[in-house]
Amino acid sequence: MISAQQENPSSYMALTGSKSQSRHQIDHVVISRGIVSSVLYERLFRALNVDSDHYIVETKILTSLCVSKNGHQKTKRFEDERLKSQQTAELFSTRLAHLHIDSTHQQLDIRDLWDGISSSLRTAANETGTMRAVSK
Repeated sequence: MISAQQENPSSYMALTGSKSQSRHQIDHVVISRGIVSSVLYERLFRALNVDSDHYIVETKILTSLCVSKNGHQKTKRFEDERLKSQQTAELFSTRLAHLHIDSTHQQLDIRDLWDGISSSLRTAANETGTMRAVSK
């Protein structure tokens, strides 16, 4: 992808041998095909030392977060129409009162109290059949 112009064709060989025998340089940056379209800018700079064969590679790559593929989650909502019937409303309110009385015997802070009320509402709705699943 990023290549320095080479006069010596042997510079494309792998880096092998001891330090004294190493006269090759890395002249490519390898990236996967999946992000090749995300490369915005690339540039190759020669090192400051004239005697050196080192290069500095600058590359700007645009990255983004993936969205979860579980986008079709079902959420539960109250069925307002079923709660309008007198019999279902009475059943829901009595079940909710029993659940709320059971949870108020402890000294709780406001967050725990709200969590208890919320779970009581969900439990009463599930038991009376006034919850429905809705796709998001």
